[in-house]
Amino acid sequence: MNPPLHLRRIEPGNVSVLMLLGQVAMDIADFKKAQQMFARSCCKKLDESVLKKSEVFLRLGEIHEKIGEAPKAIQMYERAIQTDGLPAAKKSSPR
Repeated sequence: MNPPLHLRRIEPGNVSVLMLLGQVAMDIADFKKAQQMFARSCCKKLDESVLKKSEVFLRLGEIHEKIGEAPKAIQMYERAIQTDGLPAAKKSSPR
């Protein structure tokens, strides 16, 4: 999957665009492309009010899990928790 040129030309490093492209890639099971998009977004300076780094690590963990790389998935999940406590997971966990 190649992102449309107009997206890459407008804001190739925009974290929101990278995250959306990563999610689209996950939705169509292009895990390699999704991993690239999420990894690129993780390298950017994030506006923590919009996106937490833990969410990026969570997505990377999901990708590793889907492609059968359990040890790497666990590492990403641990990094997500260490980064900021993974509030997204806390919100969605059943209690």
